[in-house]
Amino acid sequence: MKITKLELKKLINDVLREVSENNLDEEELVQRSGELELIHDNESYMAKQNLENIARYSQSLHDSLPDDYPLPDWAENKISIAKAHISDVKHYLDYNLQRKDKVQHIDTEKICS
Repeated sequence: MKITKLELKKLINDVLREVSENNLDEEELVQRSGELELIHDNESYMAKQNLENIARYSQSLHDSLPDDYPLPDWAENKISIAKAHISDVKHYLDYNLQRKDKVQHIDTEKICS
């Protein structure tokens, strides 16, 4: 599904307006995030390319960093934040892919019965 910049701006403004009008909390926003997934084409090319770079950079840092090297706090903090973000996406995908498989399995059972 392709979406124009104007349609995207309208969608973002609608969501922001709804958030401010209804005082939605983070959990409600996450539940409604499925609506925003319609924006992209279900292609993960850029995400996979970024993940390849992250994996390569991570391995390089891991291999070159001596065990006793004192990293500055800001560097340790950035690594911790990156780990948390990657972990969030991994758990999101695990949950949604598992859920999608269950839905497809249920649909198949309905068709076969």
